Amino acid sequence: MIIVWSNDFKNMVQKISTCVYKGKKGITEYKTVRIIAKDNKIYMQSCKPIESMNNMVLTICEDAEVYDAEDFRIAYKDLEKISKIKCDEISIRVENHMAVFICGKKKVTFMTYAWDEEWGLPENKDIEKLMAMDAHMFSDIFNTLEKFTSKGEFQKVMNGIYLNLAKSRMESMDGHRIALREIEADIQLENNINIPSSIAPVIKKCIGKNIEKIIVEKDGDYAILSGKDFKLCVKQIEGDYFNVDKMIDFDSFQRAVFNTKEVVDVMEFDSKSNKYESAYVDAKKKKTSTKIESKPVILSVENDNVNFKLITPEIKVEDEICVKDSSLHDGFRIGFNPEFCLDALNTFDDEEFEGKFGKNSIAPMILSANNWTHVVLPISIE
Repeated sequence: MIIVWSNDFKNMVQKISTCVYKGKKGITEYKTVRIIAKDNKIYMQSCKPIESMNNMVLTICEDAEVYDAEDFRIAYKDLEKISKIKCDEISIRVENHMAVFICGKKKVTFMTYAWDEEWGLPENKDIEKLMAMDAHMFSDIFNTLEKFTSKGEFQKVMNGIYLNLAKSRMESMDGHRIALREIEADIQLENNINIPSSIAPVIKKCIGKNIEKIIVEKDGDYAILSGKDFKLCVKQIEGDYFNVDKMIDFDSFQRAVFNTKEVVDVMEFDSKSNKYESAYVDAKKKKTSTKIESKPVILSVENDNVNFKLITPEIKVEDEICVKDSSLHDGFRIGFNPEFCLDALNTFDDEEFEGKFGKNSIAPMILSANNWTHVVLPISIE
């Protein structure tokens, strides 16, 4: 028999829900949760496929009174039902391959599932501790960087968050932009690792109020992220990551300091105004159709004045911007996606940020403030 506090049980179910496959189709294995009870601890373990040949496995742990060790699998939907019953404590036992839950005066019985697979967990033979850092800071950075990763199958290395421990930073990119965040961490080994960005919501859910530190380890091809009451295992993304430093190492550059709120206000307006309908002839349907197109925002320097311009067939917007410490050359122009610029600016807490540019309009735009650096690739100006 196992006895666990109802609130602890509910907390476990909420966390494990992030690693349960909820699609209508799929193998039963991914819709079940493994429950293990031993040494006065109760564990919930689930597995979720995140891409071809890769699963993430989450284990949640809480204190419990364990009178008889147990190890069984049960459907997640059944656990969810139990977690909604109001009571102080829950008793659990297995009888004749059935899981019996006693919640106050209510007794509920569910069938259990047999499954021999171990979900591809690492063998715990060659664990290397890479780093430890503040859990909430790690979760915030990881979930922010997830927005800047590629979601496609092409160049899978861009599907992950790259822990560049040799540089004390975390990196992500999607082919159009790069996001870099310097980190303060207790780095044990400068072994870099590329972690699938799809685990971001799991990390966010697992980092509760009582989780102060997260530990990142490596076991062969697996990344292991763990806190006080959870352990998440996922296979790292294979392949060589891009050398970001080479991409942002200009032989010469020009720069200026911008007011963050002022540029955010401009980008918010322009990102809602740069799209328009364009007519074209559909050869297959033999008729005129419409499609949505967009125009870049152009940063230009004219007579030492810095302006943002947006011109579409439907609207023309011009904003003169105040800058400081400018070395921008008169006549300089560069086009960029205002949404990408806005995403970068929304990571800044400082009142001001630095913008660095190459000598011409084909070099990337580099925006940086409060430990964040963003690289935005330019758009051709017609």
